[in-house]
Amino acid sequence: MVLAYIDEPPFGWEDATGQPVGADVELATVILRSLGVADITYRKTTFADLLPGVVRGDWDVNVPMFVSPGRALQVAFSAPVWALGDGYRPAISVLRGSGA
Repeated sequence: MVLAYIDEPPFGWEDATGQPVGADVELATVILRSLGVADITYRKTTFADLLPGVVRGDWDVNVPMFVSPGRALQVAFSAPVWALGDGYRPAISVLRGSGA
């Protein structure tokens, strides 16, 4: 399973050894592991390429992002993984119909 993340501390960055870390990276990793995914490859990207990368098949899932109607037309989202007081709820996205 390939997980895309972005360089946006405290949500995601690389530690001194080059290992992806951060709140969203760790959360997505825990969720994938709980679903039985043993092999996770991490791919750093830009925010602008998160959804296009899923659609192209460059990666299977990406770190949580806010759900919007337009984004939901492109990919399927998990249940929200956290929420803000203003009602925004980020979720993990995957390609629709991919089975991921």
